[in-house]
Amino acid sequence: DRASEIACGRWDCSWCQWRKRAAACLILQWGLETAWARGERVRFLTLTDGSRGKMTVADFYKSWNRLRVTLPPDRPGGPYMKEYAAVVEVQKRGALHLHILMTGRYVPQRKLVGMAMAAGFGRCTDIREVRRVARDGAKGSADYVTKQLAGYLTKQSAVALAAKTNERRRPLRTSRGWGGGITMRGAMRLLADAWLEDAGKDRDSGPFAFVQVLAGGDALVRVGSEWQRHQLPSVRPVQGVR
Repeated sequence: DRASEIACGRWDCSWCQWRKRAAACLILQWGLETAWARGERVRFLTLTDGSRGKMTVADFYKSWNRLRVTLPPDRPGGPYMKEYAAVVEVQKRGALHLHILMTGRYVPQRKLVGMAMAAGFGRCTDIREVRRVARDGAKGSADYVTKQLAGYLTKQSAVALAAKTNERRRPLRTSRGWGGGITMRGAMRLLADAWLEDAGKDRDSGPFAFVQVLAGGDALVRVGSEWQRHQLPSVRPVQGVR
């Protein structure tokens, strides 16, 4: 017999997190490839906490929304920002960083710093172009950037992010057009189909029993459509050997 956990969809769940991280990598890569296929440039923007680590997640996204207003997609000469995928990083000291992959027109560094600070972010702002293979070192390559962003989407990061907010944690956010509109649910479905296809004949066809362990120690077991309550045997602690 085998036991498998049921997916809850939370980033800080050990069972769900690696699936969501794989889906996030697919979304990031898909967005990059889609933009390049249209002949667009992709830039990697990093924004920092403007209050020495005191900004909450809500504060951070309020600043991000203010900055997005100053980068509208209908400026003369083309949009400063057209599509984006943003990942939140929680540093060891608790400060938040926001890393964004974005398409759109080039923004001069000095002008971008002024926009970021006016929106509430810190002075430390970095932007660079992302290429399939970087000409000036690995840090500008698509492979490096994707791995770096995926490194922020861990269970430990999700737990640290939970300490900064009581609301729903979304360490990855994308605009509607990023990657042709691919969503987290869609990416997870594509990966699940691929994993099932790879599994082939090794897939377990059931029947399955769903088990929910209650706080008191009993278990609810469902086989088919009916739930039944079962009392689990108590486990005696093992006595130490003298």
